[in-house]
Amino acid sequence: MHILSQAVLKECEHKTIHGIGVPELLLIENAGSASAQRIFNLLEDASLLEGATVAVLAGPGANGGDGYSTARHLKQMGLPVHVFPYREPKNPDVIKHQEMARNSGCAFLELGEFFPGNYTLVVDALFGIGLNRHLDSGLVHLVETINEASLIVSLDIPTGVECDTGQALGAAVEADWTIAMQCLKPAHVLFPGCFLSGTIVVEHVGIQLEPIPQNTPILVTEESFLAPPRSPYGHKGTFGHVLCIGGSSGMGGAIRLSAKSALRIGAGKVSILAPSCLTVPISTAEPEIMLVTVPDEPKNYLGTHCIKAVNEHPASVLLLGPGAGLETETKILFQHILESATKPLVLDADALNLFSQNSEELITLCKNSAQIPVLTPHRKEFARILDKPLDMIEAQLISLGTEFASRAQCVLVLKGFSTLVAMPDGESFLFVKPNSALAKGGIGDILSGMIASMLAQGFTPQMAALQAVQVQILAGTILVEEMGEHTPTPLDFLNALPRVFHSE
Repeated sequence: MHILSQAVLKECEHKTIHGIGVPELLLIENAGSASAQRIFNLLEDASLLEGATVAVLAGPGANGGDGYSTARHLKQMGLPVHVFPYREPKNPDVIKHQEMARNSGCAFLELGEFFPGNYTLVVDALFGIGLNRHLDSGLVHLVETINEASLIVSLDIPTGVECDTGQALGAAVEADWTIAMQCLKPAHVLFPGCFLSGTIVVEHVGIQLEPIPQNTPILVTEESFLAPPRSPYGHKGTFGHVLCIGGSSGMGGAIRLSAKSALRIGAGKVSILAPSCLTVPISTAEPEIMLVTVPDEPKNYLGTHCIKAVNEHPASVLLLGPGAGLETETKILFQHILESATKPLVLDADALNLFSQNSEELITLCKNSAQIPVLTPHRKEFARILDKPLDMIEAQLISLGTEFASRAQCVLVLKGFSTLVAMPDGESFLFVKPNSALAKGGIGDILSGMIASMLAQGFTPQMAALQAVQVQILAGTILVEEMGEHTPTPLDFLNALPRVFHSE
């Protein structure tokens, strides 16, 4: 499902109206008819239909037109409807729908007479995708009043939410349901807009979206994945060898989780290169993981003394960073690997933190890499790399992520409650499946290990990233079903992975 920006959608609307010749009056009619039917079904499903009353707050623009049309259709369905206009419309088509709603018997009242407790359901049709300024004090008060309602349905976008960033413009309606017209917008998938939208449904209203502009972001809604192909005649060498490079004093768990996940989902062999202080703990706890020995150095971190071991290792994929620490020598090691490695690379955690506030250096190293690297930062790590505020990262998640991936010629897996996977060619995919069971340290290390494993088994960097994120979502869903959202640990997540691969 494509996610269309305000500019793209406006262009599609213009082509539909002025190119194809579909009247705007008809588009508003379609929006109102579909919205009214959805609202009627919602009330019926919630056993609220009997005795229900509806308030519609309609703004002066096209969104208000949708509201007037919705009000008329709800009235025709037999529901008492009160309409509260906010400023008078100037668009002739919106004026026509206001007139039809009035003529159909909808009661028109002043905003001062709006008391949300008097209504079963309140329809927010004040502003649509065009709102891009903070609400004035009068609108803030109105929004706060709407939020006192027991059930709120917003048409297209909750009032107060900016279309392209999902940010609240001083105040915002907190909808229980949002009826998106024709397609999803960034506000429906970016925080806090996605939270303020409640349950989102898409209704087709007649706007022609074809051809979709190249590199329009895609929301991935199908919860399935493609397991790497596996021959019954294969051996451990057939399915690749992942070398996990990381760990430091007191930080040995992260690299172990990455290695365990790489082995768990099918890599034939997995090795760890870690400081000598972690050798005994890892070899004792993880007998199935091989260890790479390096010259004995009195150091509790990775450094230039590891270069020869990395260069000579027969691994087919290199995973850098989990638990590695921020020593200057560790950064030099990772710089060398990025400059010289001919194998697929996955960069996570400290392999990214070492380049904080120095995005140009990281972009140059990635762009000059022999193969397309996969980078897996969470929001804070990405904010450090770009040296930008975290709230800016959230508001411009798609644009900043796709720009970085394109400039660095990498696959960027930008982790969070929603995960963006941005490709070097400008394509981007968004996975929105909030799950607080995954909000624990170590889950990201597991994801990087899964990506490396899928690379080792033959997937391209692009496909490895997409499929690993799908596996993470599916395993997270299993954990919640079995254990709830509070108790699962990263080890529980690892143990859930077989149930993803054998769910059929």
